[in-house]
Amino acid sequence: MMRKPTAKGPHLLHILGYLLLGMLLGWFLHPTRSDTNDIDKPNIHTSEKAWTLVVKAQFQSESDLQHILKEWKKVADYCAKHETFLLHYEVGISDKDPLDLHILERYRSKEEYLSLHKNGEDFLQFRLILKRLQDEGKVTIDGFSFQELGLGFTGRTI
Repeated sequence: MMRKPTAKGPHLLHILGYLLLGMLLGWFLHPTRSDTNDIDKPNIHTSEKAWTLVVKAQFQSESDLQHILKEWKKVADYCAKHETFLLHYEVGISDKDPLDLHILERYRSKEEYLSLHKNGEDFLQFRLILKRLQDEGKVTIDGFSFQELGLGFTGRTI
């Protein structure tokens, strides 16, 4: 003969049910869980499928390189404040050639790069300075662009 639950306290099955419900809710609501992020790490950001531009500038002199870095920093500061469609904007020096500058730019779309960033006053001023150095043979510019596929990740928080 089975015993019925008494009114004095909850039945064991009710307690187990509430525990299971709490665990499931905790799993679904946990801040590191994401249906779009297969990587089970809270500090990894998946790719946004951005349009990316990589620019290489080979300088003839350290002084011209330093001048361009100073001017580029002005553009980067402006972009950080005003160009929310610009996801990543960073510059680096090659570890093989100290006069080889690389710029990595990631945009939400190619269209925003073409219509907004390239027409921005700060960028246009910077581009004039760089173009003058190109015309004088003091720097050569090369680069490429691509559309991200979203299969990897784009960064980690420290």
